[in-house]
Amino acid sequence: MLRELPLGFPWAVLVAVHLPESFTDTLVERLRRASQLPVMAATSGMRLEPGRVLVAPGGRNLVVRPVMDSPWVGWQTDFVEEHGLDVPSVDILMHSVVRAVGRNVVGVVLTGLGHDGTAGAHDIRQHGGTVVAQDEASSAVFGMPKSVIQSGLASAVLPLPHIADFLVRHVQPGTTARRGRSSFLSQPVQAQ
Repeated sequence: MLRELPLGFPWAVLVAVHLPESFTDTLVERLRRASQLPVMAATSGMRLEPGRVLVAPGGRNLVVRPVMDSPWVGWQTDFVEEHGLDVPSVDILMHSVVRAVGRNVVGVVLTGLGHDGTAGAHDIRQHGGTVVAQDEASSAVFGMPKSVIQSGLASAVLPLPHIADFLVRHVQPGTTARRGRSSFLSQPVQAQ
């Protein structure tokens, strides 16, 4: 998905993947090689910037907090697990983003085990934001997106190759995602 987001993408991108801390550098490097956008592991106090991808460090929850009327990134460094959630928790990240920026949030729930992301998706939708869930056919494990879809929280259900185009169209109407000279148009969105 990050491969298709173009340079100049106007929103910050935050990533939470259920991984231990020892895999953070490997994930960041892999995403960096695949993306046109700058990708880095988030550190406490790091500013959210348009077109920059921040990855939650494994074993820690990434939390966005408004600081002097501007969203800044921090994490709960000693937080390992709460109420059985995987860490980094998608729900905790989504809840914090909604508290910081309100309705201007697009949450994307991709392949994964369990239901992490469902409570966060509920919060996003309740505040007027948008939630995209990966479809079953393109998911390696359909647990997380399935939970969001079955809860009626998905604004759109899309195959992985079409999510970037949806995001670009959402934040920049009239445009499509591009990598180099190629571009693609998404199939019609399955509205929920």
